[in-house]
Amino acid sequence: MNYRLIRVSKQAGFCFLCGLFFSATFSKGLAQVFGGLAVVSGIIIYINDKKYRRLIRFDSFMLFAALYVGWSILAALFGSDPARSFRILGDEWLFLLIPAIAVLISGERNLQTVVRLFAVSSIIVSLYAIWQHFSGYDLYRGIDLIPAPTTGYRSPGFFANVMTFGNYFVVTSLFFLGAGTYIEKAKDKALLYAAFFFSAVGGLMAYGRGPLLALAVGLIIYLVLIGRKYYKTVLPILAGFIICIFIFAPDILSRHINELSTELEGTYAGSRLAIWRNAERMIEDNPVLGVGPGNVGQNYARYRDPRSNRVYTHVHNDFLNIACNAGLLAVIFYIGLWGAIFRKIRRHITDTTIPPSSKGVTAGVFLASVVFLTTSFYEATFDDLEIRILLMVLWGLFYAVSQGVKMSAKTAD
Repeated sequence: MNYRLIRVSKQAGFCFLCGLFFSATFSKGLAQVFGGLAVVSGIIIYINDKKYRRLIRFDSFMLFAALYVGWSILAALFGSDPARSFRILGDEWLFLLIPAIAVLISGERNLQTVVRLFAVSSIIVSLYAIWQHFSGYDLYRGIDLIPAPTTGYRSPGFFANVMTFGNYFVVTSLFFLGAGTYIEKAKDKALLYAAFFFSAVGGLMAYGRGPLLALAVGLIIYLVLIGRKYYKTVLPILAGFIICIFIFAPDILSRHINELSTELEGTYAGSRLAIWRNAERMIEDNPVLGVGPGNVGQNYARYRDPRSNRVYTHVHNDFLNIACNAGLLAVIFYIGLWGAIFRKIRRHITDTTIPPSSKGVTAGVFLASVVFLTTSFYEATFDDLEIRILLMVLWGLFYAVSQGVKMSAKTAD
């Protein structure tokens, strides 16, 4: 065992991990660089330290993830454009972030550091998004923003797409709400609640129907399963959040109410129902391997309404999108990995021996995962690189705290 190599890899890897958690809120490029370096560091540690080879094992979640990636590779080989498919499949390395984060977060102090960095970064970007809503200007790109339905502007933060930003920050907001509920230190609790508040407000400044619905679902589940025990602290924060939304963005619901009937009718070529019907026809023709990852846009015209000239590169539903890209079996594997992660989370959060910080992270990851999965029913969120990075980071954080319990028990023995 090369102790010096392991020590250097742990130190460098944790620095890369800090860069990942801080940069993920505003730059997918930086996040991928830091994430890639963290994965390399984690692999070096895993190979050279027997402790991690014993503790990090191939579980049911990793099995479904491997089956999903493996079947996607097979679909790429037989798809309509294999070269394009394999370029798209390059993003599947993100699954490696999960065990890498579990290896690199070796203690309570490391856990607190990355969560704090993530919270601070989220607050900064959210404040920038709120400023964008009122100013109508994107400092990063030097362009004017899209006007909101009646007042203000739709905020993209540092992302190129307002919907990506909205979905991203409502996912992060529920993570901070869950994590802050169980944390014991007053300063950390205040930081995480502030991160929830500003992330939720900033995410809604994108003026998307999806983020608003997903946030509502997440808050309802939180209040039913967790928040009712902490209502004296939580209810004033939620009330303040709702009041701020209706003061600073009173028309936040108008666009969604006005367009809901159009979406439900399905006659408009850009409505979800129309897109899903086209996707169903694509799946019927390619049920086993799909059209190949990343090839929906190239094949969409064959299945759309002849009266429409619209082309979509994804079909605004993760399950249908995966079926179009890689076939129905890939959807089964995708559902399987979600079932496995929720089962693992349930087992961990009911463990009475875990410390409050670990329970908070687990609750936060559960709520964030629920919000992400909610968006999957009307967006291709798993196909959105920024939010995909976020999901892998949060699942890696959960694996780190569940791994921490195992390592603590091992040390005690």
